[in-house]
Amino acid sequence: MKEKAKIQLLFIKFCNKQAGFTLVEMLVSVSIIGIMSTMYFTNYNKGGVGVDLSSAAEEMASKIRIAQNYSLGTKKFNYVTPLSNWGVHFDYENNDNSYKVFADLNGNYIFDEGEEYSTTYLPRNVRITGVTIASPVDVIFLPPDPRTYINGDYGQTVELTLTEDVNNTIKKININFIGLIDVIQ
Repeated sequence: MKEKAKIQLLFIKFCNKQAGFTLVEMLVSVSIIGIMSTMYFTNYNKGGVGVDLSSAAEEMASKIRIAQNYSLGTKKFNYVTPLSNWGVHFDYENNDNSYKVFADLNGNYIFDEGEEYSTTYLPRNVRITGVTIASPVDVIFLPPDPRTYINGDYGQTVELTLTEDVNNTIKKININFIGLIDVIQ
């Protein structure tokens, strides 16, 4: 019987014990959560910056390939098949945040007014900052041979440089005379 009473006393003491946090434990927990949240939110925008540059470079390469595919598929522009087919126009000196896919309707291998098919705008912190030849740059694709005319000349290669303003990082897009398009760096 004594043992039964001891067990009951232990059970009552255990059940009546107050469970909870002390003020110090609560302050430490809140401080850790606050520090972790601050670190996360201060670096949140920086993570998206690199993604903007990479996605802009890949989208630009994709748009160039689309113009190349339009040439191979003899896509019509306003119900007319272009004479020298499709191309991409870059004028970074006058407009460093966009480029145009166009149909070369008159066959002069250069972008002219009225030939614009679509304009693509870069993210706000990404710019075209350089090309290896004089701006503006017009890249025209001619099927069925893999011929690529850059500013009206066959046999040239052009390298476009995209720069992200926040971290000052770059990506380069290389287009050669047979139409190979590479995103480098």
